Amino acid sequence: MDLLAQALDLVLHLDRHLGALSWVLSLSFAGYQFGNLPWIQRNLSAVILGIIVVSLLPAAIAWLRERRPAAARRHQILM
Repeated sequence: MDLLAQALDLVLHLDRHLGALSWVLSLSFAGYQFGNLPWIQRNLSAVILGIIVVSLLPAAIAWLRERRPAAARRHQILM
């Protein structure tokens, strides 16, 4: 039974490494292809700024959602 557990562990370990490798290679290839588009090359600063804005949106939305109930509670206390 120990041999079977070791074999399963090896398969799962190999599966994780192959998954990670395929993820990195596919995203590197996609980035290379995307970076060769003429529009991207001309407007790289705008693309980078857009990526930053999009990545900050979830934090901003969470902050606004957290802030809204607190403001409603303060309004009820004042009334």
